[in-house]
Amino acid sequence: MNNWRHWLKVIASAFLILTIIFIFNQFMQLYRNLAYIHPLLAICVVVVLGLILGYFIFVTIRELMKLPKEIELADGAGPEEYEQYVKDSLTKLRKNPTLKGLNFEWDDYQALTEEEQIKIAHQKLKDHGLINVKKQAQMVFLTTAISQNGSLDAITVLVALMKMVWQLIKVYDTRPSFGKIISIYTNVAMTILMTRGIEDLDLIEAQMEPLISSILGGSLLSMIPGSVSITNLLANSILEGSINALLTLRVGIITMDYLGSLKDADNQVIKRSATIEGTKLLAQIIKDGSINVVQAMVKSVKKSGLENSKKWNPFTKF
Repeated sequence: MNNWRHWLKVIASAFLILTIIFIFNQFMQLYRNLAYIHPLLAICVVVVLGLILGYFIFVTIRELMKLPKEIELADGAGPEEYEQYVKDSLTKLRKNPTLKGLNFEWDDYQALTEEEQIKIAHQKLKDHGLINVKKQAQMVFLTTAISQNGSLDAITVLVALMKMVWQLIKVYDTRPSFGKIISIYTNVAMTILMTRGIEDLDLIEAQMEPLISSILGGSLLSMIPGSVSITNLLANSILEGSINALLTLRVGIITMDYLGSLKDADNQVIKRSATIEGTKLLAQIIKDGSINVVQAMVKSVKKSGLENSKKWNPFTKF
């Protein structure tokens, strides 16, 4: 057991170091890109983003330590120990402030077993948590689809994921075990490190193909000469935002599955089911967000065209 914990700490430390290196690299890339505009602007933006990220990390750790510790089931526990573990978990859930705020009526489920009551309560918490997860995914979709800046996108997604995970932990009102914390934040780290390497990209394309066709195919852009390049840019923007939105949904669902489970589940099963569940939620986010992206792009094109016409129109000088 001690040997397992030792190797878990080693792996966690390795991921932490890689993540820190990656974040530092993203900040440096962002600085170099902005320095072309003005060095002072680059310094100000990087310092502000660094302070925001540091603040989120500090607040998350501080508030996490204030939460009640998760009830853990010892390895090799017998039936009696498991029964007591279920009772303690139910007692803790009855004190959950989120469930109290949602006016969850425990009396309605008294006829059910304790495990069934816990399952229903966890589903209620998950339904509530999904509201925030979808909100964060929508924000990530719009931000990364419009910005098209790899370094800034990585920082934006990291801050959004940290904020979302912390809010979900508060919903469940529990300080996760060391193993679950490692699992949750490993998923966050992997999301940032492997944004473009997601293995389930085909699931996104299946959702996006009809949506992009319906949004762009019948738009006025298709009637404008030379609009193919604009349409391709829009499609790439939507794809970029969709990947990041799916990753956000995936991390949120995985986090809730870890926090809302009595028994340890298989990590691969959780991740695969989270991807499938996230893909189902992605369709509406793409549909709503794409309209905003198209509107922003059209405004940008109109503004650029108006400025160019004024620049080259000799009569604007008079």
